[in-house]
Amino acid sequence: MPEAKLISYGSTSAGIYVLRNITVPSVLVELGFLTNTSDAYLMQDERWADDAAHAIADGMAEFFGLSQAS
Repeated sequence: MPEAKLISYGSTSAGIYVLRNITVPSVLVELGFLTNTSDAYLMQDERWADDAAHAIADGMAEFFGLSQAS
């Protein structure tokens, strides 16, 4: 498996637990905001959630050079 490139797009000094206390490689993905009514509506749709999950998995598979059939 190729070695992952670590890229930070934000400050990890914020009080966000998953950014400060994680001990394994991870990805934090924001898909929308509950305060945005359009986003909140989409997040209730199971097909949208499945599409989002597949897109994340496909992106990670591409990053690591793995084939991913969705």
